Amino acid sequence: MNEYKLEMARRHYTQGSYEASIRVLKELLADDPNSPTYHGILALNLIAQHRIYAAEYELKIALNQDPSLAFLYTTSARVCLLKNKHNIALEQCDEALALEVDNIEALLLKNTIYKHLNQHEKALSCLNHAARLEPNSCDTLTAYGEHYYDIGNRKLALEYATQALKSDPQDTDANLLMGNIQLSLNNIKEAEYHAKFTILRNPDSQAALALFANIKMHKNIVFGLWWRFNSMISNLSHLKGTMILIGAYLFFNLLARAVRDLGYLQISTAISYSWLAFVIYTWVGIPYYQRKLAKELEKFSFNSDF
Repeated sequence: MNEYKLEMARRHYTQGSYEASIRVLKELLADDPNSPTYHGILALNLIAQHRIYAAEYELKIALNQDPSLAFLYTTSARVCLLKNKHNIALEQCDEALALEVDNIEALLLKNTIYKHLNQHEKALSCLNHAARLEPNSCDTLTAYGEHYYDIGNRKLALEYATQALKSDPQDTDANLLMGNIQLSLNNIKEAEYHAKFTILRNPDSQAALALFANIKMHKNIVFGLWWRFNSMISNLSHLKGTMILIGAYLFFNLLARAVRDLGYLQISTAISYSWLAFVIYTWVGIPYYQRKLAKELEKFSFNSDF
């Protein structure tokens, strides 16, 4: 009976039904309050709900009961990552790999941590290691798609996202990746579908709600152009983005000066004001986007016709 309930709790967790998983785990813990597995899976659900300190408490109990379970260390690494303790998170992943050398979760998590540290070669090395062990898993394919999306290769990102969804059409990370790719390709309906699907599966997903806010910004008549420009700049390196902004500033100023030298003072003034208007537009766009995102991050439910 307990094995059936444990499988049910795991299934609820993978489907994003964290409250349901927690209810089942509480029943299991009532029968066996010292089970490290129950406490560990409860910690995973708490992490998904961003209840970090509660997750740390459950992990402490689990590790005291059995420090030989590899998944407890990857769970601990997830907590450390959320707290921006990247080096400790990497150490926790290595602990898991010391216990299970073929631990895919630990390798993919190290890939994520190295990406946060902008150590892309190490990130890709971990990803390649995971692919050698499980080349066709949805998690591995999604991680490759995220890698190529991050470096701006939309074609390969789309290929991997498509393969990931073929492997598991209901995977939330794969759907989120596909939504971001489709938005970057201006396929709004497809992006909206994957965003809504992900949120329905996991209403607490801030990444999915952020995608939904981005879609709304893209569709906004006033700020849609700002969003596209900002997205284009953010996908470039810091140096390239800075050079584009400096180049735009020099272009407007040189153009205004050249037109003024030709005797067209009013046109020159208009060009100067155009640059000022662009700057104000971008400044206003940032707080507007933040308010839009904050609104979407609030708890909500979709209409039935979605």
